[in-house]
Amino acid sequence: MVDIEKLLTNDTKVYVQVNEDRMPDGTIQPNYFIWEDDEKGSLRCDIIRVKDKCRSYSRRAGGYGIRYTIDFSVDDDPTRYTRYLFYEKNSERFSEDRWFLEKKRA
Repeated sequence: MVDIEKLLTNDTKVYVQVNEDRMPDGTIQPNYFIWEDDEKGSLRCDIIRVKDKCRSYSRRAGGYGIRYTIDFSVDDDPTRYTRYLFYEKNSERFSEDRWFLEKKRA
């Protein structure tokens, strides 16, 4: 079993690969994300529910974008976790749009 709490505890952000659906009206619906971890390898995290979506800053990790408040589970573990997942639009610093997960404070 993966100890996801250890992976989620610090003040940094983690860029993740997100599987998403793009709707005709331009909205984005994230389905799951892949967390690459040096020790555990690739973890598939299924997004169970999007609780909220708004434009916001990441106060913990820095950055700005569309903030999705999500419930997710890891692999086959039934435990649910709630975190912020950000969709960061391209800027002068980055040529591509990116997704990042905000980790929790210790």
